[in-house]
Amino acid sequence: MIKVNNRVISTVVVSTILGHYGRGMFPYDIISSSYRKAKSVIKETKTTVFTKSSTLWARQGNYNQWKPWTWGCVRDLPNMGMLNAYGLTNPGVEICAKQINKSVRRGFNVIPNFFPEFGNDDELTFRQGREAILTFVGKLEGNFWAIELNLSCPNDKVAIEKNIAKAANLVKCLKIMFPWLTIIAKTSIVHPYEFLQELEFAGVDVFHLINSIPYGMLFEGRSPLSHLGGGAVSGGPAFADALKYVRGARKAIKKDIIAGCGATTMIHFRRYCEIGANSVSVCTGIVKNTRQMTDLIRIHNSKI
Repeated sequence: MIKVNNRVISTVVVSTILGHYGRGMFPYDIISSSYRKAKSVIKETKTTVFTKSSTLWARQGNYNQWKPWTWGCVRDLPNMGMLNAYGLTNPGVEICAKQINKSVRRGFNVIPNFFPEFGNDDELTFRQGREAILTFVGKLEGNFWAIELNLSCPNDKVAIEKNIAKAANLVKCLKIMFPWLTIIAKTSIVHPYEFLQELEFAGVDVFHLINSIPYGMLFEGRSPLSHLGGGAVSGGPAFADALKYVRGARKAIKKDIIAGCGATTMIHFRRYCEIGANSVSVCTGIVKNTRQMTDLIRIHNSKI
């Protein structure tokens, strides 16, 4: 469990697998009764839910719910793994904020995720971040206290490395303007530990380590989604590399860490806790090992 700015982030958090609005995602809501049961437990235990990323304006990535031929951008892998090149498909922050507010009213404990679109103009990046935060402030009716900044689009290694300085500067500027806001940084295995230290100095309150891992970092050969950039891996195949990265990060930074990527069993949860994680994030495990992850949430989040 993490306590920050008089608020609590649960011991087990759920990331992205409940969609942009934090209350469930197609098609799992329709096809899986165990997924619906997991949602009920997540709601009952007030488990912290991080949404999928929103951007300031609507973006169409590689997935469209109403076009079944695009569903192939998400593939199953062995060992409870998943490969996805979903992209940043979302309706824009205005609609996301309204829907997140409905989720909160229904009893879900939701923290929005926002993807800042870095360009050549640092001031423009800051203005986008500021506008997104002001939108959440206005639409969430007093229920907005934290934001997760997605600094780590896993399908674009070059962009991640290029935008390191811009990300640290964005955090610093947002902290000056919104000193009351808890900022959670979601970063990538590509980010050096020195970057995490820069973010810590800039004012990040909590780190969420890490995003899914680019296919080419885990497997040799051509990705099944090479036509979509290769995609990124989550679930069991990503766990060993993610654990190694988080272990090193724990030595580099002092702020609380939400450890994620690959946590699909209770053993994975314990391993992350043993290396100093303050909370553990589950995503793919909710659909690949639903009953065990539901039990994990019920056991560890029941006292929130």
